[in-house]
Amino acid sequence: MIELEKYHGHKSRFTCPACGTKGSFVRYQTASGEYLSFDVGKCNRESKCGFHRTPRQFFADNPNPAFSTNQKDLGQGFIRKNGSERLQTAQQTFSTINEKYLTNSLKGSNLDRNNFIHFLLTLFTADVVQSLIDRFKIGTASGNRTIFWQIDQQSRIRTGRIMAYDKWTGRRLKTAPQSWVHSALIKKGLLKDFELKQSLFGLHQLGVEADKDKTIGLVESDKTAIICSALIPDILWMSAGAKGYLNAEMIRPLANRKVILFPDSDAHAEWTAKAKQLRSFVPNLKISKLIEGNLTDTEKREGFDIADFLIEQRRTNVLNREAYNRKVDQIKTDAGLMDWLDELFSERVAIMTENGLPEAEAVSIFFQAENIEPFILNNF
Repeated sequence: MIELEKYHGHKSRFTCPACGTKGSFVRYQTASGEYLSFDVGKCNRESKCGFHRTPRQFFADNPNPAFSTNQKDLGQGFIRKNGSERLQTAQQTFSTINEKYLTNSLKGSNLDRNNFIHFLLTLFTADVVQSLIDRFKIGTASGNRTIFWQIDQQSRIRTGRIMAYDKWTGRRLKTAPQSWVHSALIKKGLLKDFELKQSLFGLHQLGVEADKDKTIGLVESDKTAIICSALIPDILWMSAGAKGYLNAEMIRPLANRKVILFPDSDAHAEWTAKAKQLRSFVPNLKISKLIEGNLTDTEKREGFDIADFLIEQRRTNVLNREAYNRKVDQIKTDAGLMDWLDELFSERVAIMTENGLPEAEAVSIFFQAENIEPFILNNF
């Protein structure tokens, strides 16, 4: 028989793996007093967290769990009761980086010193770009490189990913490999004995009160999260850093949120499989089919992501609007085209009214932008 542990002092309550609150998590244990994995239990903060991973979910993910006394076991088997406290402590252990390094990286983060910010300015206004810098703490490193700081939900700086980009295309420069802030500081003798535990990029946004009800969009790259934040601000965007980095440890802080995974086009199958496992930790998790259903075979092979898709769609809309404006100007100065437009307009409204629509409503619908623009583009 497996049931929630009865209360017998503070040692019978643990730190919740989802919200991080100490003493709020009740674990399941066997009749002989052995715990299941450290995250199999229930948070007693039901309204503010509500995380609950049941033994049924655990055994569904681990059909043949092995009995274990390994203190570094992160959930693939049973954990002995007498080792659980040390495991819990080890689970929470990681190093952080002094905030002064983040602050220094934000000084002078402009298009002259940061290629990625230069690229953002080709897409958005200066005000929008500054808001993205402020929201995500986009830092600048030597060589016009970008620092994507990993700041967790408690504002602790885990590390920073350092990347190099082409300032016009926004593509990564393969001649400059990815590096890390903690590695650079270690080389300079400014850090030692550093224990890295990565978090989602953008996780610090969980502390923004205005965003507390937003659905979370989870993508692969930090760059994509930033661009999507400007294009679809109704969603709270975060990233795993790479398709292979997405795991239960990273996603646990999102346990009580609505989450949508947006994999790159070449990772849809892999993230779909992962989603089945991650629902044990984030019950309200879905996977988007937007990329899968709207890209060409070539774009899929090239690994397009949602940011690439949205940027391309945005550019197409701008080109269509420019073409539409040119055609409208042409029609206005050509009496013959104006007469033709009148005939087409009358014909289209007549068809709509014949189907039972009042004439005033038919005219209103016809002249809505999403209807009149393609009509003009396709007929003139």
